Amino acid sequence: MTSKTFTYDYEKSYTELINKIIDKLFDVYKKHNDFDITWLYDSKDDFIQEYVETRPEEAKEVIDKYGIFNAIRYYNESGSYSHGEFEIEDDDKDCYEALYYAFIDKFIIERETELIEKVHEKIKNHKQTTYHYKYKESYEQLVDEIIRDYYNEEEHKDDDSWYCDALHEVIDCYVSRYGEEAREVVEKYGVFKAIEEYENEYGKFEIDKCENCNYMKLYYNLINTFIMENYREKLESPPTEDE
Repeated sequence: MTSKTFTYDYEKSYTELINKIIDKLFDVYKKHNDFDITWLYDSKDDFIQEYVETRPEEAKEVIDKYGIFNAIRYYNESGSYSHGEFEIEDDDKDCYEALYYAFIDKFIIERETELIEKVHEKIKNHKQTTYHYKYKESYEQLVDEIIRDYYNEEEHKDDDSWYCDALHEVIDCYVSRYGEEAREVVEKYGVFKAIEEYENEYGKFEIDKCENCNYMKLYYNLINTFIMENYREKLESPPTEDE
């Protein structure tokens, strides 16, 4: 009997559980402005435990259908999911819940890559709605400028990192020209949030005596992040003249 037999009847419920985990991870990201994979396991465990504890009849139905001995054997073999050896509890209800927990955990872990991708997609969309998205067209023009002025197809066709120095130079030049825009964007985006994102990328943010320089450094990182999240593929493989 395959795990598909197990997941079929309540797969919709498990998928809804995954969506709750995604929303929870996104809420944590917004609070900390960071995403740590360990949060997935903490959130997952909490949601699964709550789920199985509130559905004792469903747990018994599913495990009985799968086969108690099959379920115990699977539980013991799934060491990678950190269950350990199955231990018989005094209450049958607790035994069914433990076995059911292991199977739902398996269902979610098998979809971990997709789950994480959805979290990152929500983060990406969230970032694009922040204030610095106002100047999206200007950032797009920077990308076009880099490809137009720096890319040499014959020299760079096998080098997908060819644009790194040019990107730094072009963004640096842009923020130097638009100091007021830098201040406007960073303050609207949130200075503390911008500093935190800068430090996540480059390490400790050193405060400059020149106030405008601080804004420009933070703005540099916001633009760089935006371009890398949205135009990395275009920079790594620029369209040829024929295209």
